[in-house]
Amino acid sequence: LCGPAPGDPAVFGDAAGLVQSFALARLRLGDDDQPQGLLALGSRGERTFVAGQATDLLSFLARVVEQAVRRWVSAG
Repeated sequence: LCGPAPGDPAVFGDAAGLVQSFALARLRLGDDDQPQGLLALGSRGERTFVAGQATDLLSFLARVVEQAVRRWVSAG
């Protein structure tokens, strides 16, 4: 999900007022009964993220972050 819109305080906290566009990607960190995650990228630029933009790189970044978190958790 991405697009030009104000940031949601539930996602961006106190910085939500600074966010003019955002991209969100779900992180699948394990089985369905395991907690999941959210990769949230926010920008002050109104047109940094737009609906319909190619999301293949965002999806790739989310998969890389998933793998890194899984390794971090299993090493802990």
